[in-house]
Amino acid sequence: MHGSGCHLYSRTGTAEREAALDMLEGVHGSRRVTLGADKGYDTQDFITMCRQMNVTPHVARRKTSKLDGRTLVILDTRPASGYENVLRRYLADKNSRWRSKIKI
Repeated sequence: MHGSGCHLYSRTGTAEREAALDMLEGVHGSRRVTLGADKGYDTQDFITMCRQMNVTPHVARRKTSKLDGRTLVILDTRPASGYENVLRRYLADKNSRWRSKIKI
């Protein structure tokens, strides 16, 4: 149902994806558009519709995703290694020493 700039969707479990596709239809121009989305949008139908609309989807992957690697953003949730922690501490210390020198 459409109102004055407002769109209402039935609670079907796909309403957010339907709304996103409706908003993408409003994007004009011939240039490709990039869309970032969370793992709720990780469905074959949504990805296919985006590609048909000249939209490049970057979607976070669900653990059970069957989609190809072109589409997905894999979030790195691993803890940092020992070397990475040492490097972060070194850079933070270096930054604080620099800030104290210039009195920020």
